Amino acid sequence: MSTININSIKIAYEAFGKHANPSVILIAGLGEQMVSWPIEFCQKLSNEGFYVIRFDNRDTGLSTTFDKKGIPDLQKAWEAYFTSSPITPPYSLEDMASDVNGLLEALNIDKAYVFGHSMGGMVAQNMAFKYPERMAGMVCIGSSTGDLTLPPPKPEVQTVMADPPPDSREKFIAHSVLVFKVFSNGSTGYDAECRAKIAEQTYDRNYYPIGFMRHSVAMLADGSRTERLKEISVPTLVIQGEIDPLAQPAHGQAIAGAVQNSKFIQIPNLGHGMDYPELWPIIINHFLNFLDEN
Repeated sequence: MSTININSIKIAYEAFGKHANPSVILIAGLGEQMVSWPIEFCQKLSNEGFYVIRFDNRDTGLSTTFDKKGIPDLQKAWEAYFTSSPITPPYSLEDMASDVNGLLEALNIDKAYVFGHSMGGMVAQNMAFKYPERMAGMVCIGSSTGDLTLPPPKPEVQTVMADPPPDSREKFIAHSVLVFKVFSNGSTGYDAECRAKIAEQTYDRNYYPIGFMRHSVAMLADGSRTERLKEISVPTLVIQGEIDPLAQPAHGQAIAGAVQNSKFIQIPNLGHGMDYPELWPIIINHFLNFLDEN
């Protein structure tokens, strides 16, 4: 693991494979650290001939945290989102996309395939708005356009996401396993051990739930990206879990429906998250097929 200064902040990252290979950069989801892209997934992707980079978004893990921005009023932000009122975030998804661009520049990478999971897919979309020349392609997994007309998370998902942050390592690990089990929507592919390992690493590296709150406000402030997505020409692969209860298939279909040069894939038995080791080869094969077609 290394750190580098970008946009006046510190970004922690880790790379796998040879720098000369085509690059893939992985953007984590809401409040998650780079370890949410399990090292085994990164190695599988690297073994296919890619230079793979995972990193901590700002306000997570070992990257710079934004304590001076204070604790946001998340309920007020949600109310503003649902009424299409202005939201002033501590930083924007565009700022987070600029971090990705800065990391690519610092690593001397001209172009990369940009993978984003959940909120990370929204950051990838902002990357395509602002830095399309740096993207060989975009892969959005379990993400959304942010359109208010799309199906909301299922009630059980909303319930676990509203739980207060656990106050010990043991409680955090148990709660994380439970949350992502709910996110799995009964998938037999969900691997609780994989999620527990991610949770252990997350807590031990830097348990920082306030970052989740500031990420949430940045996500809500970005609003609907539907009209902006229509201007994207970056080759795009949209992957959605068939049983994802948070970003249901309609969310991925909306991305693919808006982006001109896109392909939509729905994966059976996939819920929300990257803790499905038996499905990683399927995800990677869809990506390789996507490359062959583009």
